[in-house]
Amino acid sequence: MKQNPKTIKQILNISFLSVSIPALILLLVLTCYTISRQIHADQSDTEIQLSQVTTHMEEVLKRSETQLNNLVVPGSPFHSFHYSNTQLEKYQNAYTILQILRPILTQDSCLGGFFLYSKEKSDNCYYPSFQQHYSYEDQKLLKDYFMQPIHLSEERNRWIPFMLSDRVVLIRMIGYDTTICAVMVDPSLDNFSLFAGMSDSDMHLFYASLEGTSYTSEFVTRKLLFPYEDNPVRKITLDKKTYQFISSPVGEYNLQLCCIFPYKGIWSHMNLFQKVLISCMIALLFSISLIGMYLYRKLIYPINTLMETMQKVGNGNLSLRVNDNYDLLELQRFGQTFNEMLTKINDLKLEAYEKKLDLKQAQLQYLQLQIRPHFYLNCLKSLYGMAEKKQYGEIQESILALSEYFRYIFRNNIELVSLEEEIHSVSSYIKLQQLYFSCWPELGIDISADTTDVLVPPLSILTFVENSIKHCQDRSHIKIQLKTAHVSIEQQDYLNITISDNCGGFPLEALNTLNHLEEHDFLYKDYNVGIYNIYYRMKMIYENQSTLAFYNIENQGCVELLIPFRERKIES
Repeated sequence: MKQNPKTIKQILNISFLSVSIPALILLLVLTCYTISRQIHADQSDTEIQLSQVTTHMEEVLKRSETQLNNLVVPGSPFHSFHYSNTQLEKYQNAYTILQILRPILTQDSCLGGFFLYSKEKSDNCYYPSFQQHYSYEDQKLLKDYFMQPIHLSEERNRWIPFMLSDRVVLIRMIGYDTTICAVMVDPSLDNFSLFAGMSDSDMHLFYASLEGTSYTSEFVTRKLLFPYEDNPVRKITLDKKTYQFISSPVGEYNLQLCCIFPYKGIWSHMNLFQKVLISCMIALLFSISLIGMYLYRKLIYPINTLMETMQKVGNGNLSLRVNDNYDLLELQRFGQTFNEMLTKINDLKLEAYEKKLDLKQAQLQYLQLQIRPHFYLNCLKSLYGMAEKKQYGEIQESILALSEYFRYIFRNNIELVSLEEEIHSVSSYIKLQQLYFSCWPELGIDISADTTDVLVPPLSILTFVENSIKHCQDRSHIKIQLKTAHVSIEQQDYLNITISDNCGGFPLEALNTLNHLEEHDFLYKDYNVGIYNIYYRMKMIYENQSTLAFYNIENQGCVELLIPFRERKIES
């Protein structure tokens, strides 16, 4: 099986790219894998630090719950506070409880305060203890919250988020009926001392519920939601900017610690070596294109130029020469050898053309010698017929017409003649026919004014006029129409000659033969001599630029010639 040949460009591309591209791909994959591992390691470090902070918060919440539970055991000061009979006793017991709880506030920075509340008939006793100063507005919100009707059965055993003016705190309550003790954990008081990443000024750490409600930072007032998902690491969009979001739940509580920082892309996670490596790969990619351009300029382009020149030479333009001034020695020698070969081919072609021209000249001369007896015999037969009829006056007139006609025939018919001269010879022939026969042929001439000086092959019209008269079945009334026109086809000028008669048209078999003269050889035959002579001379003179067509239109036989428009040069 024959394989499709490869070009030098294809071979160079395959050889070069099959090595460089896989190497670059492997290097890129290795670099991306290393960077991804680095990013994963950074995320893991952040998750570990978040987990440490959430573990600390979980311990604070559990420790606060334990301390509350220890306060309400039987015999405790809280038990006495609940069963106090007077306001003084309640105040004394509340003071004792707060004295016990106040040191605990200093142990955990996230503890915002403790609260005691008791409602006896119309008396409300409320005793708060805060770790730091809260605004009057926040203190009033807390007091109103504790003094409203509270059903401990609904609020027991869970931390309740409560909205202050600028943050959300967590409140846990315990007690009897309308006597309660509560602890408030303020996540905003956590200084995140266990989180080393706080050195990044663009990083935001805040607590939120698992549903996504923010408890701290500016996200509280903006009411943005950050719901907890199974994938704790993800990207989010805030203010048309992309951020990295990492969260960690706080034990089994409805609380999560969130970390948000701007997503800086892969480049920020690379070390110096990785950045240099990526830069080198980019440089290699550019170098591939530069090397390709260099190879194209020095090798591919010269070869393409040589191929284009060789193709044009193959199409017949042997005057071209290739450039032999290349940078590559092999291409220089190839160009020089090719030019020398073209020179030798031109010399051989010129020699062969001269021989072919001599042969054509000999064939033309033979055709002229072959066609002249054809006319002579017709004329002699006509004169013989007149002599039999003793038409001596007509014979004399015919001889004068014949002398003028033969003067045109005996000229050098190898050269082209003007259309005006050819039509004059046709008129002379028609006059001879009118003298020979009792019924005169009618000749209608419709000549375009700009075509009279166009050069045509001699006898190119006369031959078809003669055949029309010779092969007409009914000679009682012969009409021959001659028409010429100047036409343009594909920006080329042509002379169109149409000869038609009223003799019934061509037989189908004759049309098939006449329209395929190239498939027959009448050069040395004794039939269809005149028509083939015209066809063969047109082919030799005009090569493939002329057309000879035969067809029938409404019982009329038509012959159409299309030859290049060449005007006669008029000497001054």
